Amino acid sequence: MKFFDLYKDLEIAHQKSLIVALSHFRHVSYSKLRLQNDIFLTLEEQHFLSHTLTRLKQKEPLTKILGCTEFYGFNFAVTTDVLDPRQDSEMLIDAVRTDYCDNHANLSFLDLGTGSGSLIITLLLLYPNAQGIALDFSEKALKVAEQNANFHKISNRITFYQGSWFDALPVAKQVAKFDCIITNPPYIKSDYPLDDSVKNYDPHEALYAGTDGLDDYIKIMPKVSEHLNNKGRFYCEIGFDQSIAVQDIIYRQKHLKFLQCIKDYSENDRVIVAEHC
Repeated sequence: MKFFDLYKDLEIAHQKSLIVALSHFRHVSYSKLRLQNDIFLTLEEQHFLSHTLTRLKQKEPLTKILGCTEFYGFNFAVTTDVLDPRQDSEMLIDAVRTDYCDNHANLSFLDLGTGSGSLIITLLLLYPNAQGIALDFSEKALKVAEQNANFHKISNRITFYQGSWFDALPVAKQVAKFDCIITNPPYIKSDYPLDDSVKNYDPHEALYAGTDGLDDYIKIMPKVSEHLNNKGRFYCEIGFDQSIAVQDIIYRQKHLKFLQCIKDYSENDRVIVAEHC
């Protein structure tokens, strides 16, 4: 059977997804595969692609079907226990890199609600002398993050703890302090209508944050400055309409100063940066 015969009558989005799926199955690049007009499929490939198409038509994301996705040029395992890393979250990585130009700096990172670990693992790959701690309430999410840390061979530079936000940090005589605290917390309003591809396949606890989407910012923000080094910085992702509300929460905190709000690729407000003062 020819690949063309399988996807010729499909909508463009499903055609592209099947090419990605086949490139994943064959371990070849998507760009190389998409230029081939006469691909013959083995019986195993036919079964795999037909099964994939059935799941795509049920609005299951291709990332969940394949069990992996790309973020900032790196591959990460994903499951229904973690939020899929989105391209807009790459703005947070860009913000850190803009502020810390020395790739060999001995930075310390704290990731609140790490999920798949995509944010902090990406930063540890970009800053090879950095160390990190990643926290998450979900034991299942932490297992995915640990798998990704092992895959990228940075397990010796990251420690994982389970618990609710800063409370997950182990009790110590001295308060743990960091150069950078990063987070992509839940920020979706409880009544916001999500697409089935998100609502049915991403964990709800990583999506929703009360009627105004601000519940977790209110929980996190009072302890941020306590865990930042002097002039340390805080980077958090926000919803497109939450910039003013999150800034207001920051202004109510001692020793925490709002610096800027960064827009995403669609020109929506996406990342808030604050500093210990």
